[in-house]
Amino acid sequence: MLTTSSILVKQWIVKQWLDGDTVEITAIVDIVIPELDVRVSLSLDRNLRIYGLDTPEMHSKNKEEKARGEAALRYAESLAPPGSIVNVKIAKGKDKYKRFLAKITLPDGDDFAGNMLLAGHGTAYYGGKKNGK
Repeated sequence: MLTTSSILVKQWIVKQWLDGDTVEITAIVDIVIPELDVRVSLSLDRNLRIYGLDTPEMHSKNKEEKARGEAALRYAESLAPPGSIVNVKIAKGKDKYKRFLAKITLPDGDDFAGNMLLAGHGTAYYGGKKNGK
């Protein structure tokens, strides 16, 4: 029986933004099993929903909401372009679409959701029914 092993996420890399509150991220993971003198690195891609943020829908039939959703996506891409190394903290569970809920800290130390909210590209949202829906 193995007594010690560890799994460590070395880096979180933005692969692409799917919309203003959903990112596809690559986790670079190290698995270490000292007893076997084994160290394996692998990358895993996952979609994460930003915890504490709801942005307008890009695929809405409402032209104004769609335009606001596209603007939110562009702003998200400006904050953390593809290839950016960010810090990810899985917040709690998954959403109804099975995406992990996560907080993202930008390379400069700022909170991603906080920046989006301050710029007017979303509303604070922590689960449950949305206003007006």
